[in-house]
Amino acid sequence: MMRRTTAETDISLALGTEVTTIRLEDPVLAHMLRTLFFYMKKKVFVEARYDLRHHLWEDVGITIG
Repeated sequence: MMRRTTAETDISLALGTEVTTIRLEDPVLAHMLRTLFFYMKKKVFVEARYDLRHHLWEDVGITIG
């Protein structure tokens, strides 16, 4: 499990889970992540809380690496 917590976001991400679970309030980012991990043939768990949308996108990208 990877976790990134800042003043703006709190993101949890785990690769290799049994099923893909993406809990984001941003449907565009959720769709992009589902598509990315589907074609990577990886199951993932992503959950995030955030204040501004651009903080979410930036910090999810940093967490994924």
